[in-house]
Amino acid sequence: MSGINNIIRVDAVDVNLLDAPSLLTNQYYTGDEIALGIQQAMLLSAGTYDVIASYEEANNTFNIENNDGGGTLITIDWSNSIAADMLGYTPGSQPLADGQIATSDISVAFNIVAGENDALAITVDGNPTTAQEVAITIAAGSYTGDALANELETAINDQLSSDGEPGRWLFPMTQ
Repeated sequence: MSGINNIIRVDAVDVNLLDAPSLLTNQYYTGDEIALGIQQAMLLSAGTYDVIASYEEANNTFNIENNDGGGTLITIDWSNSIAADMLGYTPGSQPLADGQIATSDISVAFNIVAGENDALAITVDGNPTTAQEVAITIAAGSYTGDALANELETAINDQLSSDGEPGRWLFPMTQ
């Protein structure tokens, strides 16, 4: 998580996930650790939102539950939350009454962050034409296993072709 994917907008308040004691700048975290960070940051924010956040490994999704207990409605504005893609939420507003849960719309097993984990240098069959590694960059975003495999395969093969290399990379992925 870095300062480019760290804000959840709740009731017109920017909740900064990096305010959570359990999250540090420029580190990589498990889904459970990010869920704990969501919970801590929302409690520490100006709105002091009492939520229960969790990560479901079976579906690779996050859950954020309004745990206010006093009937307070909170509205998460995913359209203005720069953490939305990383967490698998699509644009729109999501009001949550006490006990209601916002579940990620998209599986988020693999997150690619620009400048963090988006570049690779590879060799396929020894790169016989240039004998040089092929450098690729993957587009930033949240990927399912299949989507990341397709993105890698396309980027690698496009760069191999561009460099005049005869190799072709097939990257099967099953979830």
